[in-house]
Amino acid sequence: MYQAAEEMNFERAAHLRDSIKALKSLTEQQKVMYDKSINQDIIALVIGEDGQSCVQLLIIRNGSLIGQDHYIMEGAEEEGEREILESFLPQYYERALDIPDEILLSTEVDQLDLLEDLLRRKKGRKVTVSIPLIGEKRRLVEMAYNNGLENLKKEAVREKYRRSRTVDAVVKLGEILELEKPPVYIEGFDISNIQGTDPVASMVVFKEGRPAKESYRRYKIKTVEGPNDYAMMQEVVERRYRRLLQEERPFPDLILIDGGKGQLNAAYEVLEELEISHIPIIGLAERNEEVFLAGRGEPIIIPKNSPALHLLQRVRDEAHRFALNYHRKLRSRRLTHTMLDEIPGVGPVRRQALLQHFGSLAEIRKANISQLKEVEGISAKIAKNIYDYLRENTRP
Repeated sequence: MYQAAEEMNFERAAHLRDSIKALKSLTEQQKVMYDKSINQDIIALVIGEDGQSCVQLLIIRNGSLIGQDHYIMEGAEEEGEREILESFLPQYYERALDIPDEILLSTEVDQLDLLEDLLRRKKGRKVTVSIPLIGEKRRLVEMAYNNGLENLKKEAVREKYRRSRTVDAVVKLGEILELEKPPVYIEGFDISNIQGTDPVASMVVFKEGRPAKESYRRYKIKTVEGPNDYAMMQEVVERRYRRLLQEERPFPDLILIDGGKGQLNAAYEVLEELEISHIPIIGLAERNEEVFLAGRGEPIIIPKNSPALHLLQRVRDEAHRFALNYHRKLRSRRLTHTMLDEIPGVGPVRRQALLQHFGSLAEIRKANISQLKEVEGISAKIAKNIYDYLRENTRP
């Protein structure tokens, strides 16, 4: 068995070495072709047969490959390729320390101009984002895709191992938090908004350490105005558990709040008002991965390599992903409707006809006057109004 494992590790190392060698060769060819140094990020999305997806990143600086990374996107099988990348790219580049001059993608995304604008503001100069179809750039994207495919295969092997450890993680978490019983049923909450606009919340459910996606819930914030995350968290927690009380449904073994002591205390106040403060509730602060318990001053520090902490991180990250994706969809819908409604002659009916015909605001922007006239109810005059307006207003 040990020999088989060593052979498998050797094969993986050889494969990785060959991939890096091929990539270095390819980037050297590109450097000669352009006769200049170039900084690029190559990003490919791979979706496996089981719906799990991997975003593969290759980092090229001064014309040479200096590294690569990959991100497994859990719980994203209900989304399309565009939606997955549209969720990933802003999150990644908001935290990135180094923004390249050019980003090559494997998949088209809507509102490329918004992404380029975000990157330009962070870098201080223009950043080009494109989807190459031919040539050396396309070969780089294909190489990234192949690496991502290999990483998905490796992730499948790791997933089998993680499943065997999930039960242990649940039991260990219960011991660390000193719960009466293992937290087999966990509910996690997160808030997503930008300066209070389009605020939403998510609730995800994990049972026996695994996502129970059929039980996920999304909430539009109804009672809070402005950027007040504490009040937003209180609203959604109150809505969730008042409903469980009314319907006499079972409560979770553990509630996880994405945030530190402030968010936790805000949520705990609601449980007290509802007279269900016996439900264990914790906050997970992202900066240092500290676990806060209601009524306890000092946080619990769980070792970084602990499966119990990994379980909490997965719940927190899944709640964040689910909330952010919902927020992005609502914001995109609002901006699209607002922009189209501002065009002379375009009301709700024509707006809907345009979106049904082209699919998105980005595709409407690409259309010429003749293509716009093909939409039912769009005359030559209105087509010209749309064409002119969208070119004068390059971004919402």
